[in-house]
Amino acid sequence: WLPWMELGTRPGALVYHCRGAKLGGYDEVPDRLPAHVAAHAPRFARAPEEWSEPNETSWTAFRKRHRSPAEK
Repeated sequence: WLPWMELGTRPGALVYHCRGAKLGGYDEVPDRLPAHVAAHAPRFARAPEEWSEPNETSWTAFRKRHRSPAEK
């Protein structure tokens, strides 16, 4: 399990299924995505010009927004 799922030691499994395609550039991304990025996170409309730390992961991003009942 992923930590944010808070499933402890329960039995089970995860299945990840992804698909993708390489585009020629940001201008080829479907219109709804650039509109969302522009409205909510414009810094992601361009690749970063330099490395930054700490690195953000799906887990750290989720953790910033959601705390378990024990942490509240």
